[in-house]
Amino acid sequence: MRVAEDMLVNFLGYDIYCLESKVHTKVIENLRKYTKDENKEYYRSVKDTGLTLIDYLFLSNQLGYRGTTKLAKELGIAQISLRNIFDDLSLPRLTTSEIKYGLGLEWNLTTILSIHEEAGGNVSEVMRRTNYQHHSLTQKLREHGREPLPRSGARLRFDGSRQAHIGYLSYDESQRIIDDYSQLIRNYEKPIEFQEKRRLIRIIATRMNHRVETVERYVLCWERHGHINGPIFPVEQDEGEILSVFAETGNKAETARRTLRTATTVSKVLKKYNFKFH
Repeated sequence: MRVAEDMLVNFLGYDIYCLESKVHTKVIENLRKYTKDENKEYYRSVKDTGLTLIDYLFLSNQLGYRGTTKLAKELGIAQISLRNIFDDLSLPRLTTSEIKYGLGLEWNLTTILSIHEEAGGNVSEVMRRTNYQHHSLTQKLREHGREPLPRSGARLRFDGSRQAHIGYLSYDESQRIIDDYSQLIRNYEKPIEFQEKRRLIRIIATRMNHRVETVERYVLCWERHGHINGPIFPVEQDEGEILSVFAETGNKAETARRTLRTATTVSKVLKKYNFKFH
């Protein structure tokens, strides 16, 4: 079990004397012997900080991703004895999977920070490219002064309202989408049929491991503006265009796709003008 950092202090303050009636005397002797060994980590780095040995073991597990096997070996006691100490004091300890996951975050920190910067603070994009969970990523980013942008990177319009984004990819990745798409349509007559266009977009999405919707919106934005200058945002909401496209298609999802808006935004506009839709 991983404890949130603001809750760690709730588990600190235990000392060896708390174990006297709970564990074997030999174990306590080994623990006291360990605290006096000048060659050990606790004596060299932790003792003068005010943290007890139990605090050190708990934090080593939670923040240092060190399992009970390694810690027990360092202490000179059996692993089961150390596990019993954690359990007797009701101290949460990480599972093997959580330790491996945490170590992976540490090892890949440079990559994580690089993608976070490249994606303009979009945690969803970092998650997609690293396969790490949202909570672990945001916690790690905050530890290094990288505050995630609200709603996974969505920015604010000048009037303060939310503005959704299209994938929020780096310039290189967004340009690669357009380059691949341009290459695929080179031998087609224009305008390309809708179903065939969707097939090509799915091919690119599979190649680049993106959502089909992300690739499609970049392609549509490129067709509309003729270029991609860095991360692209949808054009300002044009209610007239939304109503016009919906009147033509009768389909909310298709209207959202063509107007580069979300289905939720389309629904709000349709409700505003009393359009009936399913």
